[in-house]
Amino acid sequence: MCVRRNIANHRRILIESTKIIIRKSYRFDLYYITVFLILNLFYIFFISCIIIQMIFNLGYSLSFLFILCIFLLFYFIKPKLLIKTNFYFLILMFSQIAVIVLDLATQGGKFSEVSYSKTVFTILECIFSAAFLLRPYMLFMFFVSLCKVTFSKSRKFILKLVAVSFGILIIISSVAFIFNLYNRLLVFAIYTFVPCLFCAFSLTVLLTKNKAVSSGGFISSVLCLSALITASLCSGFLNNFSIINLIWIFSIVVFFLTFENPDNHIDSRTGFFIRHAFHTFIFENKRLGTYPYLCGFVIKNYMEKRMIYGETQMDLGLTEIGKCLTKAFPRHKWFYLRDGHFMVVCKNDDDAKKIREFLKDRFSKIWKADSAKLYLNIALIELSPDLKIKSAEHLLDGLRIAFDDAESLLDGETLLIDSKTFDDIERRSKVRKILDSALQNNGIQLYLQPIIDSSSRKIIAAEALSRLYDDELGVISPGEFIKLAEKNGNIETLCEQILNKTCEFIKHNDIEKLGIKWINVNLSPIQCQNSDLADRISSIADKYSVSSKHIHLEVTEESMVDAHILTRQMNTLISYGYDISLDDYGSGFSNIIRVKRFPFNNIKLDMQIVWEHFKEPDNILPSIINVFKERGLSVTAEGVESKDMADALQNMGCTYLQGFYFSKPVPTSEFLTVVKKHNLEVEA
Repeated sequence: MCVRRNIANHRRILIESTKIIIRKSYRFDLYYITVFLILNLFYIFFISCIIIQMIFNLGYSLSFLFILCIFLLFYFIKPKLLIKTNFYFLILMFSQIAVIVLDLATQGGKFSEVSYSKTVFTILECIFSAAFLLRPYMLFMFFVSLCKVTFSKSRKFILKLVAVSFGILIIISSVAFIFNLYNRLLVFAIYTFVPCLFCAFSLTVLLTKNKAVSSGGFISSVLCLSALITASLCSGFLNNFSIINLIWIFSIVVFFLTFENPDNHIDSRTGFFIRHAFHTFIFENKRLGTYPYLCGFVIKNYMEKRMIYGETQMDLGLTEIGKCLTKAFPRHKWFYLRDGHFMVVCKNDDDAKKIREFLKDRFSKIWKADSAKLYLNIALIELSPDLKIKSAEHLLDGLRIAFDDAESLLDGETLLIDSKTFDDIERRSKVRKILDSALQNNGIQLYLQPIIDSSSRKIIAAEALSRLYDDELGVISPGEFIKLAEKNGNIETLCEQILNKTCEFIKHNDIEKLGIKWINVNLSPIQCQNSDLADRISSIADKYSVSSKHIHLEVTEESMVDAHILTRQMNTLISYGYDISLDDYGSGFSNIIRVKRFPFNNIKLDMQIVWEHFKEPDNILPSIINVFKERGLSVTAEGVESKDMADALQNMGCTYLQGFYFSKPVPTSEFLTVVKKHNLEVEA
């Protein structure tokens, strides 16, 4: 009675649980039903294995075999890339399974009592030895591939020689079995020395290429390889090989979970391969001399979309995109690189066109994520088949910039990346690396451009500007690296480095003696959002004992987006004694009404508005200058390129002038000479 009641309770719970699952799911996926049934079958199989082990006294070999089969099944049902690393690991797992099965067939428990003919037994022993030797060799090749070890011609020859020697050893082992020539030395060589040697080779590869794997993967691999070497030696000297299988299985499981688990290489939202997998795929193809046909797309304004729709809705949207593309192109390899960047491996040009047309059509429609509707726009990119890829890093750096460029395309337009485009991308990639190095090593160069008093025409101030220098590219202008610094989040570091060098210049030179009253230093919009901006600037100035009157700060129109924060920052800086200028007025969306809200001391007119006036003279520029002058603000005109421009701007009321007519930006080592020479000429 009690048993019936328990069965009824279990049945009721199962039915209720099923109802809940169906009620909470929008669709009951056949895939999960299949997985559920398979897991139940394996559970039954596992119980059967335990019972068989108890009956036939097989130790734990059958359980080990079951564990490996579980991992193997999981490995096959998940998507994976056809790369050498996966191939070597697969052979490693099969060789381990073969070792266990053959060990059971020839020596394990009561199965050893099965009578084999001499020929069959010899064949089984030969296969066992081959699998036993193949196991450490595949482990070595796995780590060579995992760590992306590249070989010169001489090293490739050595590797081939090792492979040939390995094959010869297997043949010798087989001949020894067939003709019963086994002795203790040969057994020691096959079962101890060779596994130890290849495990030591694997450990050497891992130690020399440790940056190719994560710190956790490195530590766990070193421990496993050390355990394999120790266990092999102990088994050889003690002539007991039962423990070595346990260590091998444990190590294979660790390697699987650390490196080969398919979930580690797949984005959980889209179901596509991640950036690291794309890098490995390109690296493998480059090493083989093949160049896959690639195209991709970017979700435009992806980060803004995440803010608008919310992270949860956008993640659901990515899931829907993944399902849609997988259903439409199930045999294609899709990659989700990050931040709305997708890549796909195409078969040929016609295949790429088909994918592009599908993407244009699908993204012209609404995406539904849960109860929300997502309006997503994309731009497409395509890599020319003739494009030669130097390395995986080279391609990824280029794609990062190409995706940024594609953001400016119209919806559905395609950016073709050919050799010419990639040369430009490659230069920007180089500039990015040069910038990162300069920021880390305090390598940003300080240039100064003179600011002229319009009445006396003497140099009375300067603007601090940043420059990059590289032996190959020469002097790199700010237009190339400022935007990169802003995107990389390094703009604060760059600006503070320039402020440090400006204060250092002021400290070591008596600028007042030369007639220089101050030096303008630019603040980035990101800096202006920093709550401790004033304290950071003051601490740098105090470090060099520089007075605030010698430093004027420039902010751009972009900094005026958040009026409340900027006003608070400016008031704090002014209380510390700093004067503040609005830089590049007229280049953005500022107007006189907005400028009135902020306590600026000086307005710097953007060179474009100055040049436009002299191309088509009218009353707009003089009126703007007059309004600022009436409010008690000084006005600086940028982009002065001739004496006529300088005279006209002076007559309009500009307080200061700046431009190539007086001087281009010069290194600090030349600035003092330029100031002395110019002011002497003016006085004369």
